[in-house]
Amino acid sequence: MATQNLKKTVENGAIPTTHEGAPTVKVNAEETLRRTVMACGEVISATDECKKLTIQVCRKLYEENNLYPKLVLPSIECGIYLTYTNGKYKLTIEVYNDLDITAVVSDDTIIHSAIIGRNGKLLPSLEECLKYLRR
Repeated sequence: MATQNLKKTVENGAIPTTHEGAPTVKVNAEETLRRTVMACGEVISATDECKKLTIQVCRKLYEENNLYPKLVLPSIECGIYLTYTNGKYKLTIEVYNDLDITAVVSDDTIIHSAIIGRNGKLLPSLEECLKYLRR
């Protein structure tokens, strides 16, 4: 039932699936993102802390790098899965319920992977991942 509700939400356009479709006004972008994360969290029973941390990560990437997630999905491990792209490279981030955060940068193969957060705090290793998307 919850998966069907998420599918309907996506079909109705409430969850942006492309950067081109992302809202251009910062307030609207954040509100859309917040609703998206909350909808994903409902499907997989993500903790409130996991949802808040996901929004913080997205906000940081948006404000500091002008990156908006291409996909926001519930993860298989009851966390929240984010995908960012710049054309050549893809950054995949997963925020787990235990508040650890991992990232993988890939083109056709995995180029770099890192733990970018522990116990709800972002680590400097996030910058190493972002350098690929800035190229």
